[in-house]
Amino acid sequence: MEGLLIVFLSGLLLFVLGLLFLKRDKKLYQDAVTTNATLVGYYEYHGLSQMTTMYSMEVEYRTEDGTLIHAREQAGVNHQKYPVGTELSIFYSRQKPELFLLSGSKERTIVLYCMMIGGMITMLLFAYMMLTY
Repeated sequence: MEGLLIVFLSGLLLFVLGLLFLKRDKKLYQDAVTTNATLVGYYEYHGLSQMTTMYSMEVEYRTEDGTLIHAREQAGVNHQKYPVGTELSIFYSRQKPELFLLSGSKERTIVLYCMMIGGMITMLLFAYMMLTY
């Protein structure tokens, strides 16, 4: 029975975190500024399994007031997307200029929706297991 409760709480946590991060992103980027950024490097780290190398882009760009921002991408992937020196079209948050997303990229939104759907499926699995237990 405790195992079933853990399944439910895990699903609820996934759903709530996905929802909160999605709301946060919507608020942060509702009045975003589009600009060009230069890819200056990659931050390299290991994934959860310690066997996978992950990369987050590090970019530089100027805000509307001319402030130079050096920021790291919030997401990571298992390959280097672009060569260092590439000019990228981004949009950054007016509230937190160090937070940016690649223009046209939907990866983060897709991941957050997947978290919410995964959470709902886990909670439904809990309900099914409770009904058949």
